[in-house]
Amino acid sequence: MDMEKKMSERKFHITALALLSGFFILCYILPLGLRDMMRPDEFRYGEIPREMIASGNWTTPLLVGARYFEKPALGYQWSALSMKCFGENAFAVRLPSALAVGITMLMIYQLCVGNNRNRWLAPLASMIYLSFAMVLGVGGFAVLDSQLTMALSWCIGAYFLACQAQKTTSAVFYLLLAGLAAGAAFLFKGFLAFAVPVAVIVPFLIWQKDWKKFFTTPWLPLVMAVALALPWSIAIWKEEPDFWNYFFIEEHVKRFTSGTYDRDPEPFWFFVPILLGGMLPGGLLLLTAWRGVKKSFLSDELVRFCLCWSVMPFLLFSASSCKTGTYILPCFPPLAILIAGALLAAMDNAQEKTEKFLKISCSVWAWLLIVLSTLSVVFLGVWRVKLVETLPIFDPLDPLPLIAAAVAAVCGSALLLHSKRNILLQLALALAAFGLITFWSAPAVLSDSTNPDKMPEKTLRKLCQTAEIMPGDAVVVDRAAAAAVAWVLHRTDLIVLGRIGEFNYAFTKYPDEYKGRYYPANKLTELLEDTGARRVFYIICRDTKKAAYPSDWPIKRSFSEQGVTVAEFEK
Repeated sequence: MDMEKKMSERKFHITALALLSGFFILCYILPLGLRDMMRPDEFRYGEIPREMIASGNWTTPLLVGARYFEKPALGYQWSALSMKCFGENAFAVRLPSALAVGITMLMIYQLCVGNNRNRWLAPLASMIYLSFAMVLGVGGFAVLDSQLTMALSWCIGAYFLACQAQKTTSAVFYLLLAGLAAGAAFLFKGFLAFAVPVAVIVPFLIWQKDWKKFFTTPWLPLVMAVALALPWSIAIWKEEPDFWNYFFIEEHVKRFTSGTYDRDPEPFWFFVPILLGGMLPGGLLLLTAWRGVKKSFLSDELVRFCLCWSVMPFLLFSASSCKTGTYILPCFPPLAILIAGALLAAMDNAQEKTEKFLKISCSVWAWLLIVLSTLSVVFLGVWRVKLVETLPIFDPLDPLPLIAAAVAAVCGSALLLHSKRNILLQLALALAAFGLITFWSAPAVLSDSTNPDKMPEKTLRKLCQTAEIMPGDAVVVDRAAAAAVAWVLHRTDLIVLGRIGEFNYAFTKYPDEYKGRYYPANKLTELLEDTGARRVFYIICRDTKKAAYPSDWPIKRSFSEQGVTVAEFEK
């Protein structure tokens, strides 16, 4: 019987992982290239890897040819590898973020499989995580927060597995794995790789009255982390001696204690509404999962660990002065485990009441899916018919993602309404349907037609061709458009006019090296006199209706369309 039970459990988990993998590919991977890239972040995280490939320098991050020291190089290197495999396109730029979500999900599954008797905990927690609004949003967007969350999750999760291991060899393996993940986290975003795990592990060991492990277990992970991070750390120090001074002071000390050149301090409660909204729709399960939060539930080691894992980083990020919504993404893996565990405990404690509530919830969700999908198809369909009439660059294939989302909604709703199987399977179907609708409808809502100023790539290419910009022409840009223009034109010699923004460090620290690359707005005449190019163009992601440039500028001709303006100066 024991052998049959093990075989049954193994078959269950293989099936669950296969279904989760299928959902992940369908929801996270396939739609990645359907949307144009969005400025400023996605063009920045595409242009830096593109310049790595073009220059052959994979050590020093450069943006439009200027030093860009806000992050270490691993995130850019991963994107560069993706672009080497799949080309210079939106799919390749976003793929590392999406893959990071899937790898994080695998750690969630492993933690739940090894520490709970209920076999539904692992697939349910994984599905809840994949359906979180915050995870869905960041996972399909080219930023480094998903990669950092992946590395931190494997570091923190592997350490917990090492503490739970019965064999010394297993404990050593997990400790080395934790160190490897910590080193990767450091190379993604810096010293958070050490601050976050310490903030989680120390309170947990104190709570467990096992604080001595903090003095005996960190050494292997630390050695492994240093071994992984040291080669690039030394290489960047030799190539750019000032990197570590800037990176530590500006990107860590000042961001934590005060504002920086591009961000003002935010209040302590800044992340609270972001957390609540980011947990949807899986967070709605807390409406019934709270019934399972009993003394026995809180005595479970995994529950205690996940409480420390979710609460302590949240407080750490909240204490920082500079805040961005995606900073708290590392708190979501443990939240998924806690919600799933509490829900299963609630079903054990009050099975009939809980199942009745969940069945009603599934029915409500099913009808909501039908209504929302119908309204979205009608509304966006009519909206897009009008866009076809007014916008000449409208792509007639854009509605296809919306159709796919509608099909997912209808199929998911039908399954929910007619399924007579396990209520937990119904919950997984509901979460999957929401995820599919969100990801597949995003290209219909977020496109160059509906968000031209944020997604300007097609218009930029068209107007640059119309203006006949040649390699020998000088190109002047607003700093907000710099990365997008560099991506489209494959040029790193752009001249920034106006606010200096993210080029502040490079242009002010190395004025002689970057002489002629930056001019204040009142120095236009000097700019035109200094450049030796026969033609000088100005490109900004703003159309003439919004005053793309002052009326007294010496403009020879200009082209403006869908939130983009390309103008040629009179020389």
